[in-house]
Amino acid sequence: MKIFFTSLILFLAILVESVLLPVPVTLMAVVLIGIFVPELAPFYAFFAGLALDLFLPRLLGVDAVFFLIVILLERRYQRKVHTGQIFFYLIFLLATTIVYSMIFYKQWDPVRFAVILVISGGLLYTVSRILPESDKRKRLSV
Repeated sequence: MKIFFTSLILFLAILVESVLLPVPVTLMAVVLIGIFVPELAPFYAFFAGLALDLFLPRLLGVDAVFFLIVILLERRYQRKVHTGQIFFYLIFLLATTIVYSMIFYKQWDPVRFAVILVISGGLLYTVSRILPESDKRKRLSV
């Protein structure tokens, strides 16, 4: 069920980003998958990046490498910070979205980033309710 759900999220994100809007929806999906399905996150990140490069006129593999770097940073971030709160993930997601938009879309639009932050917060909350067993990595902070 997790594999079907994550594949569906990635497929829809790639479709929305490549056809409808120049918003890093695939990056948001990759970060969500990295949070809730960490054992399969590098696999999904790599193939989502390749698929996005095939649909968009970019050099093949650039998105895949960027997504893998994001997954690596996310894992380092999870080890350092208490990951039970949604606020820390929103900061990470906003930072990666700003960097991604500046590199690939060459756009700086604070209104777009605010909308992305609201959408990603809603997605984070929704996915955490759909996949509750993935919160077993919570740590006690002192």
